[in-house]
Amino acid sequence: MDARAARTDHTCGLGIAYCRSPVCRSVPTSLIGNPYKTRLLERGERLTMTKDGCRRVWVVLSGFAAICSYLPDGRRQLLELELSGDIVCGLASYDGSDIALRALSDCRICEVSLESLQGNMSDHPDLVTDMFWNMHQRLRRSMMQQIVLGRLDRTERVCRFLLEMAERIGIETAEGVEFDLPMTRDDIADYVGLNAETVSRVFSKLKKSGLIAFPTRTHTVIWDREALQRKAMLAPTSDGTSRFSKDSKMLNHSKNHKDRANGR
Repeated sequence: MDARAARTDHTCGLGIAYCRSPVCRSVPTSLIGNPYKTRLLERGERLTMTKDGCRRVWVVLSGFAAICSYLPDGRRQLLELELSGDIVCGLASYDGSDIALRALSDCRICEVSLESLQGNMSDHPDLVTDMFWNMHQRLRRSMMQQIVLGRLDRTERVCRFLLEMAERIGIETAEGVEFDLPMTRDDIADYVGLNAETVSRVFSKLKKSGLIAFPTRTHTVIWDREALQRKAMLAPTSDGTSRFSKDSKMLNHSKNHKDRANGR
């Protein structure tokens, strides 16, 4: 078992017992006092990134956020989706950039100061391990996103996005894999490098094919995960999960999906 998964939930310096961020679990509060502070970001609010390295990190406690890069003409690209428990480091910013953490829904953000530990990180191996693990996960997702934007067509991009959300926040139910997604069509389009109209057309096509359903405006159900993987050019492994998925297994409900879709 992963050492990170084996650690128990904790109550941090703010009394937040539900935070499962590996970095927060590793910060030795007994040595540096109370390095935590939180703030609420309303939907659409931006938190400007810094260029001070990883002297502080932000942990998403709840809600959806994204690291966004803005062009001078107002266009934007969502570089990374930040969900509950994700860790954001100031290294994402660079000279001359206009990069911010933008709330895609109401979010609660925790800022953790690591400045007191910069000179003696070797004394805190758990923190070093968890920071490296976080960097590895972010690099893995970044590399996959480069493939998505550089090589996949519009249908493949949207399918890959749905699979990513299923892997990160999906819940296995009798209906399939379900998740709540507060992102607008514009948000999704800016993440997959399309326009909102194209995203809507692809969603409609997938829904008519019986692969997905939208019971409500924000709720998504994936009925046929393997078919979605094939459309996203992600060959499923022997256990039915994609090569990029987590270790959890999800059911595939492919039978009579088209009939069910037409009945909704």
